[in-house]
Amino acid sequence: MRQDFKTFRFDSISADVQSFHENIVKDFIRNWIRKTGVRKIAVVGCCFMNIKANKLLMEMDECDDLFEMPGCGDESCALGASVISHIEHASEKNPIQKLEHLYLGTRK
Repeated sequence: MRQDFKTFRFDSISADVQSFHENIVKDFIRNWIRKTGVRKIAVVGCCFMNIKANKLLMEMDECDDLFEMPGCGDESCALGASVISHIEHASEKNPIQKLEHLYLGTRK
């Protein structure tokens, strides 16, 4: 396989991989917008840490808003699970609170 790329410059290969990634991500998001009708998108994870791809997502006519979680590790999954649980248990006595910041640790 290495021989297949021997005559190509590294930056040309990188540009093609970037373009391929952008097309997959746009198709993925576009597909879920069609399926759900949800036009305000929240993304997280390694594929969505790509600034250029995220810019293209924001520019899509189908996307009204885009939130990019500023972490791509396991902490994102825990935060998402916490938000879903909070929404499921929300009531008049326990309303959903606006998230003012992402820091929930102790303050000194």
